Amino acid sequence: MATVSQLRSNNIRPGSINKPLTNLAAWEPLATSKALPSCHSESVPRFTFLPLLWGLHIILSPIYVFESGLPQPADFLLILIGCLAALFLGIIIPTQTLRPLSASLLFACYALVVNFWWFLKLGLPHFLMVPLYYFYNCFVLLTFWSLYYWYRRSFLYLTIWAVFLSVGMQVFISFQVLDNSLNRALRTSLLFRNPNQTAYYAVLVGSLLLTASRGNLLPSSAKLLTPFFFASLVYLVILTQSRGGLAAVGVLIALFAIRRVGTALILGGVLFIAAHSPLAEQLIQSVAERMENKRTNLQEELAYRGYARLWETPQYLVFGAGEGGYERFETLWGKEFHSTFGNILMSYGVIGLALLFRFYWVLVRFAGFSSLLNFLPAFVYGLTHNGIRQSEFWMIAALSVCCALESDQRIQGRRTG
Repeated sequence: MATVSQLRSNNIRPGSINKPLTNLAAWEPLATSKALPSCHSESVPRFTFLPLLWGLHIILSPIYVFESGLPQPADFLLILIGCLAALFLGIIIPTQTLRPLSASLLFACYALVVNFWWFLKLGLPHFLMVPLYYFYNCFVLLTFWSLYYWYRRSFLYLTIWAVFLSVGMQVFISFQVLDNSLNRALRTSLLFRNPNQTAYYAVLVGSLLLTASRGNLLPSSAKLLTPFFFASLVYLVILTQSRGGLAAVGVLIALFAIRRVGTALILGGVLFIAAHSPLAEQLIQSVAERMENKRTNLQEELAYRGYARLWETPQYLVFGAGEGGYERFETLWGKEFHSTFGNILMSYGVIGLALLFRFYWVLVRFAGFSSLLNFLPAFVYGLTHNGIRQSEFWMIAALSVCCALESDQRIQGRRTG
């Protein structure tokens, strides 16, 4: 295989893609732990266990064994996958992913600096744990793009099918925990620690499927199942009775239904039929009662979510208060800010928020404005909950970049064909 320097000497531009797997002129190694194999296509079958482990990681992601805020079994498995990929294949990613990866690393480094400062000042060890999540999510991006480098579209298809299986597992489990008498309100967490985690999981995996669909990367057989997939997500979110989840999944379905009239009609039919079942009627009634009981004015809701911290303690809005030591705040005393961007602004100030926005700016410049739309359901959910540390949140960005790379490949293929 030609080296990157040889390719450049022959005026082959990194980033131009002709054929999957066999042509590496489009790629450039970030770093390798071993020499690149002499034949890329022949080396891949030797390590098919890596994408299989990745699929298992996706399927196991809803299983929470330890307390909320701690790494879960799927997180440990992903670290193992990344380490095995580095050992057997090398740490190699597409050149085009270097800028978003470096932007995410810069944000993680700033989070480390801020939290380390507050650890020295307050002596709370929690400040040292939080940055690990941001570096872990950089590791998620690196592992995703590295596996995509080697397995290309087959890796993306495997990810999509693993998401289908993961949702199917959740639906199956839900039938085991439902109250068959239908005499009490239900708010279930399934295999998560609390219902909001379950709702956010549904929003994120739905956003992954939305991203793949917008990038024309859904397998043909999977397209037939998408109406039932999104109906399942609606069902799971209704089980949780999460207000933020319901709003986010509504946005998700609206984005998916645009320019997909046939699929939208099928989905509407599935939801209409399901809504007239006795179980659905009881669930809808429970949701309506919860909405009525949780009705508050805007000021009360902002205080409940922690937004009042922004104007009550403006001294933290430049460099940030770090993530921890929440006893410093009267609003939502002792608890985390229930907002994604609000938490970033409070914890890392305008500097940290600007660094995070820079990541999205880099993403939009490469993958287009549609890549930002893929995050819209998660952003809606993030108005009332902090969801930036969830690994699937960052997988949306990773998949958006891969969709853009696949689109470039198709365009280049038509030109060379």
